Amino acid sequence: MNYELFFSGFFNLFVYWETFTIILLFLTFLNSTKGLIFKREFKDFDFRLSLFSLIFSVIFLVLSLFLWLMNFGKSYWYPKIKIDEALVSSPILNFETTIFNFISLLMVSIGWSLHRKANTSFKKFVRIFIFYLLGLLILTIRF
Repeated sequence: MNYELFFSGFFNLFVYWETFTIILLFLTFLNSTKGLIFKREFKDFDFRLSLFSLIFSVIFLVLSLFLWLMNFGKSYWYPKIKIDEALVSSPILNFETTIFNFISLLMVSIGWSLHRKANTSFKKFVRIFIFYLLGLLILTIRF
């Protein structure tokens, strides 16, 4: 099996998934801002957008954990494998990145669970606005 190709391909998947997750969180934040400004009703589209943001954040954390474990396993079990130095020295492979992803997912999950308990549309939009914004800021702060 060609480990270099697998590692670089998984690294590219991680980068693209991160970009898409950030875009999706930003769209959810903009949607909740629009809902707050125009005082509109919380509809199915708003629910689905926030749910998909949560799902993509969970998958992003799993990819981050897998990439970190793959890097750890490569250095421990397969030290002879030569992988591009740009990939190995990347800050994405640090455990700090996984911690930031976990904290971001925690914020998004808290916002999701609080918005499910809210009775009015205004409260739902406020809770999504605050916690998804915190999750988005935590994800983008490490750039």
